[in-house]
Amino acid sequence: MKKSGKKLLFIALIACLVLSATLFSACGDKNKDKKEAVSITLSAAPRQYYAPGESIDLTGGEISVSFSDGSTSKFSLSDSAVSVSHFGTNAKNRVEYMTVTYGGKSLKIPYYVNSGTATQIVGVELEKGNMFTTYSVGGTFAYGTSYFKVLYSNGKYSSYPLSSESTRNGYNFSFSGFDSKTVGENKKAVFTFYATTFEIEYDIVDYVFAMNILMDNNIGNVYMLGDQIELNDSMFSVVCSDGTIKGVDLTADMISGFDTSSAGEKELTVSYKWGNTDKDFVFTQNVKYTVVDENNIVSVGVDLAEGEWSYNVGDDTLNIKNSYVVLDFGGGITKKVSMLDESVSVDMSTFDTSLGGVFKLKLIYTTPNGNQYPVEVSYTVQRIVTSMTLMNRDSITTAYSLGQEFSFGDAYMHVVYNDKTVMDFNLAEQYALEPEKRTIGFYKLEKSSSGSTVYTVLEYGDISTTNAGTFEFYVRNVQGDEKIVYDVM
Repeated sequence: MKKSGKKLLFIALIACLVLSATLFSACGDKNKDKKEAVSITLSAAPRQYYAPGESIDLTGGEISVSFSDGSTSKFSLSDSAVSVSHFGTNAKNRVEYMTVTYGGKSLKIPYYVNSGTATQIVGVELEKGNMFTTYSVGGTFAYGTSYFKVLYSNGKYSSYPLSSESTRNGYNFSFSGFDSKTVGENKKAVFTFYATTFEIEYDIVDYVFAMNILMDNNIGNVYMLGDQIELNDSMFSVVCSDGTIKGVDLTADMISGFDTSSAGEKELTVSYKWGNTDKDFVFTQNVKYTVVDENNIVSVGVDLAEGEWSYNVGDDTLNIKNSYVVLDFGGGITKKVSMLDESVSVDMSTFDTSLGGVFKLKLIYTTPNGNQYPVEVSYTVQRIVTSMTLMNRDSITTAYSLGQEFSFGDAYMHVVYNDKTVMDFNLAEQYALEPEKRTIGFYKLEKSSSGSTVYTVLEYGDISTTNAGTFEFYVRNVQGDEKIVYDVM
């Protein structure tokens, strides 16, 4: 009876151990099947633009959740498993953030509260234009012609180019995720403007290519029969994918369609490719030009560069490098020919700077067929005063009765110029002229309210005898101005 009881107890103990193991195993399997959220991302944004006081609307908002077992699932923002907190819409004209949480993982979604005016911002779009999406290692991001399009409740919109610094300093602008340090495909960068975020994919390659090419177009647009093309230092600016800009001269072999064998309105094409990769930008531009017959010249004029037609006495170099002969063919068609061109001859015997004054320079323009057109251009030679002497000073009356007319007598200024010219200027005659027409200046010195000395030009009649006292004024002289003192009694 004792042996039988022990045996039953042993069997019961074994049964309990087996049951416990089964239960433990079942519990372990249950924990093993439980998956955890690893990360969450926004797969669809809810409404993000509000008027002050409006309720937050989560309709359409959706997150994508990645789990520890490698699976992903999408959840509406209104799902019971998703919690959303925010700051409401009481603060005007500012970006706030709502915080979305699932399984202990969170993300922030911006939203914008308008100012409360009748016209409200309802959204932002990104117009990519020619925004570049491939760069070389070390390159910098190029915005191209892309712009943000801010949409309003009245159906209108405003454009904000990304290339503009004012846009990048605009409301809540941010740009992140661009990294050109290493080669890679489908990298992602993110723009934000106001409350809207845009994701851009880009590639980084290990070679340099032309992202864009700009042309400084100085190609001539009017030609005569038989003329050669005029490139006039036209050149390209090549914007490279490594952030550098290279200058390339335009050459004739980059041009097709140029023909001056017949007159008329025509068009040429400029084509250029900087590199040899499939990423290289190919530049193409059409340029209109006109071919004219020299027998149709209506008139010949000049286009004179500022500063090239004024000289000092003794200057011996004719400077006409920026001036042109202008051929007028009528109908608004003109052709400029440099005065240094071989078709323009200058009669150097008409260039003389030994004396001051205004003179005529003679030129002749000769057409390809030998027709000649004479042209005259005025130039000025400035002479410099080397000495001035006040003559007959004693004839100036210096004592007056009240109201008596002031008299310079026979006084005059004897002036010698650096071209040996000598001229005499009667002071009475000079004083009677308007100040801007005088050669000899008259002025007086006065004290300003701040105590500084002020030069006052004397008009005719300012030298007065209507008040008693001692007065003074000055006559200009390069050796030292002449002080004239007179008394009125």
